[in-house]
Order: sequence, then C-alpha cells, then structure tokens
Amino acid sequence: MPPLVWRWTLPLLLVVLLPTWPHVSGASPLETYGYGSRAISMGGAYSAVSDDFAAAFYNPAGLPQIGDVDLGFGMTFFNTNFNTIQNVVVGETPGGEPIIGDVDTSLSDNGGFMGGVSVGLSEDIALGVGFYLPSTHYLARLQTQNQREPNFIWYEKRPKRFALLVSVGARVYKGLHIGAGLDVLFGPEGVVNVRVPVTGEGTVDLALTFRPRIAPYAGLLYKMKNDMSFAVVYKDRKNQGEVDINLNASIEYPLLTIPIAGKMESMIFYSPRQVTFGWAWKPGERFHLSFDLAWLQ
Repeated sequence: MPPLVWRWTLPLLLVVLLPTWPHVSGASPLETYGYGSRAISMGGAYSAVSDDFAAAFYNPAGLPQIGDVDLGFGMTFFNTNFNTIQNVVVGETPGGEPIIGDVDTSLSDNGGFMGGVSVGLSEDIALGVGFYLPSTHYLARLQTQNQREPNFIWYEKRPKRFALLVSVGARVYKGLHIGAGLDVLFGPEGVVNVRVPVTGEGTVDLALTFRPRIAPYAGLLYKMKNDMSFAVVYKDRKNQGEVDINLNASIEYPLLTIPIAGKMESMIFYSPRQVTFGWAWKPGERFHLSFDLAWLQ
C-alpha cells in the first residue's frame, strides 16, 4: 500500500471503529442515551463543545458562549434488542439437578421527553435548566423479579425516571469559562415489612417516600483563538432510592413455631463519581471534531 494511502486509511479506520466500542450502560436516562439531539449525534463527546442548551448536562462552563437565549425540546425513542442469553440455569430436575438452557430477553423499549433552556444574564454569566421525563405512565415503580430469570436490571428499570438539571456558567478571563450545577433525581426511600406465615394470610407494610436527591457537578472550558477548546468536567456520585426490606416468616407446627427473619438493603439508583476530559476543534464551518475521555470510579 502506498505510504500516502496508508497515512489516511489508519485515521479513517479509527474514526469508524471508535464509536462502536462497547461501554457500560449508565444508571440514568441522560447518562445512558445522552441529552440533546446534536450531542447524541456526536456520540456524547460534547464536554469541550457545549454551545447549546445541552451544556447544562455535559459542561455548564459552556453556557456563557450561547448568547441571550437557547431553547430546545424533543422526544426520544429507543428500540431495545438484546441477544439471547445462552447456557444459563433455567430450572431444575425432580432430583435437584440444574437444567441448562437459553433465555430470550424481554425488555421494553425506552423513550421520553427532554428539553432545556439557557438564558444569558449578561455577556459573561448564563443560567441553564434541563429535564428528562420518561414516556411511561409512572415516575417510580417497585417490581420483584424471578431470581432464576436473567434480567438487565440496570438497563430495564433505572433509566425510566425523571431528571432535572439546574446550572450556571461564567466567563472569568478571555477564553476561560467555569460552571457548576445540580443534578436532581427523584425516587422512593423507606422500608418494606413483609410477614409470610405458612398458614393463614401474610401482610405487607409499605412506608415509602418519594424524595429528591441532589448531586453536584462542575466544569471548566478553555477556548483558544484557533477554534480549539479543552474541557474538564467533574460529576459527583449519585445515590437514590434506599429501600430496606424486612422479611418475617414462620413455619408453624401443632406445638412449635419456627421463625425465619431476613433483611435486605437495596439501592434503586446509583451512578459513580466521574471525571471527563474533552477536546474539540472546528477547522471550518462544515466540520467539528470532538473527543471525550472519561474516568468512572
């Protein structure tokens, strides 16, 4: 292969293959699917761009470069298609031996409504607000799952929740911008008490409260004169939905009752602490290159 052709083939191959690199599904709808149509189409490499309302999520330091007002609204729909899970335990024989087989995944499609607005208070300060509302008919749900049935819990349950973003950005010196925001999530917290006697009727007592949980995040953006920019974004971890499940069961004999007790502490939502480094360059009006490298604890 001629040296000139090889020089262009390798970078082009990397550009094509990098977007297909697998990654872990995030624990919130914005982290899983992205926020804003333009940022989603750029693969989420947006921390060093952040020049529209989506900056409220990717990097609030980019808000001052937007101008007076920027408003966006849209609806997302994601078709779920997972491969069959092979060689797992699907049952057991009368003698207690495991039965190995394949299981088809039955996951519902996800989608919702997202929007946001950025308002410039002056040439150097801007505010941003964003939201995501799932298209499902509920904001929170508790659901048990068959322990023998493989299930993508992180993908199926956690992205279906309401999210709210509130942020502010400021230009502090020439091309240097800083910003900070609050990621507000909503979910149930409380205790579930279950009593299951062998004979008679059992009882379930629920004491759940639907409460918000706030996680801070901050960013820095530096824009150079050659249309190149660099960014650093820090997002704190998010915990939501601490539910304690207390189980009290009993096996009753004519002259003896054997109690069985158990307790489970569950976390419905969790997203780790993360730091993102971004780079972007706009060589012309028709091209915009960007790259993000993120570390998740």
